[in-house]
Amino acid sequence: MKAQGFDLKKNAYNNPFQPYVAYWDLNIPIFAGLYIGYKVYKGTKIWKPEEMDFVTGIPTLEETEIPEPPPKNGWEKFVNWLF
Repeated sequence: MKAQGFDLKKNAYNNPFQPYVAYWDLNIPIFAGLYIGYKVYKGTKIWKPEEMDFVTGIPTLEETEIPEPPPKNGWEKFVNWLF
């Protein structure tokens, strides 16, 4: 439209928030439809926060830490020194 000399402000569909509003308006219904469709198809329920277990099965910090092996050659020593 700029190439033909039209003023974009006079366009009936002019919006200063485009195209970001379109991304928002399209993604929310698609996500909601897929989520609800999955819940209906699989027959799963939505869990309440009070029912969720955030403690069982969580490893301690000592269980997750793996000791770093010592460097085997000069290149590994340099990389360890550098980073």
